[in-house]
Amino acid sequence: LLDRLQQDGVYQVCIRDAHDLPTAVLSQRFGVSFALYVPLRKGDEVVGIHTIAFRRRVEPLPAWQIELAK
Repeated sequence: LLDRLQQDGVYQVCIRDAHDLPTAVLSQRFGVSFALYVPLRKGDEVVGIHTIAFRRRVEPLPAWQIELAK
């Protein structure tokens, strides 16, 4: 996840397809179906991750919403 955020700036994923994410089991437990991860940076370093979680959503977010999240 961290490598992806450093490369792409944001990462959106359907939780049912994200078995390798450390948050997948917890997300499924609370009914999260889709997530958008946004890095929190200090300079070039990622110091945290802001997670936006959705229920009942499986399709990717439109480009304008991704840009807004950045």
